[in-house]
Amino acid sequence: MTEPGEILPAGTVICTIGTAPNPLIAALPLPKQRGRLEVAPDMSVPAAPGVWALGDCAAVPNARDGGISPPTAQFAERQARVLAANLVRKVRGVPTRPFGYRPVGQLAAIGFFEWTAVR
Repeated sequence: MTEPGEILPAGTVICTIGTAPNPLIAALPLPKQRGRLEVAPDMSVPAAPGVWALGDCAAVPNARDGGISPPTAQFAERQARVLAANLVRKVRGVPTRPFGYRPVGQLAAIGFFEWTAVR
């Protein structure tokens, strides 16, 4: 609990960061959405059988909300798990599953931050 008039150390960081797919993606003769490879819900690339894509290089549909997954690590890490399972399913001849995820919030650690009290 704080006392009236007590100084609390605090800070605010405002950061804007652009994201873009690897330039290699632009050179590929495959369909894209906003510069990202078009993929099926299971992250296979329909225009290139045997090719799969995820993360910020792919426009991955999210079965949870019907939108395209944002190019964030939170989504890419979950996509990797689903894609790995789908590759195993494909090898075994079992139908693949669509990617679906509900985000848990957003966080970015940017550089070094040292707390100091402002008086």
